Amino acid sequence: MSPEEYSCAVREHSKQSITASLYPGDNFDKLAIFLNKPYPTKTPRGTNSVISNDAFDFITIFELFSTLIKRGPDCRSPEHLTQLLHPQSDNHLSSISRLVFLKGQPSSQWLSTIGATFTVDPEFFQRHLRYYSTIGRPNYFSLPSLPSVSNEFITLRVVSLGQRNGYERLELESLRKRCGKFLSEYNHSLGLDLNIGGGLGRSILRDFSIYKGHVVIEQEISICVTHQDNFHTGETADVLSFYDCC
Repeated sequence: MSPEEYSCAVREHSKQSITASLYPGDNFDKLAIFLNKPYPTKTPRGTNSVISNDAFDFITIFELFSTLIKRGPDCRSPEHLTQLLHPQSDNHLSSISRLVFLKGQPSSQWLSTIGATFTVDPEFFQRHLRYYSTIGRPNYFSLPSLPSVSNEFITLRVVSLGQRNGYERLELESLRKRCGKFLSEYNHSLGLDLNIGGGLGRSILRDFSIYKGHVVIEQEISICVTHQDNFHTGETADVLSFYDCC
């Protein structure tokens, strides 16, 4: 399957409504629109500016052997990933198990290529990018799904603590009231970045809390296990770890 075929498959699934199918996919409409956007010029990590060179390694691959884990070759573009992991490639990465790290905000080209290469259930991307799927909608998510949908998905919440000078009580109350508005505006800005193809690798914030002398920041790591049948080596497993970066 090519990246274009993967994007089209998600788009076709998103057209199935609950009134016409036992397997509706209309909750994937935003993801489908994103995956089928024209590929933009690559952008640097953490910015919206468009440049011709992308210096950010969005993906890192480790090879999994029976006795060790070895870092794979650097992969700086979706095209390079396709070449490395193509079934007809002479590169040994096409026939072993791998641990794959995806870092921060993605681009449509990266997700389409990764989805096609590793046969990823689009539900995995939908969950991790749920802040994008709900732009312009009421504050709800298509979660939680039935356990049978997520046997190979794991989501871990990561908490970082920061220390600040103590706030006065009234100041603290005012800041806490503004947290909800800030998160709403922040999620909207992340979605806008995705829409214009910017912010590749930008860190994603899920939630934060303010206390008298500390700030608590929450991020997520989404893990997905996929399986591939290889004629020469039998079944191989790929573990994708999609994390919010730092």
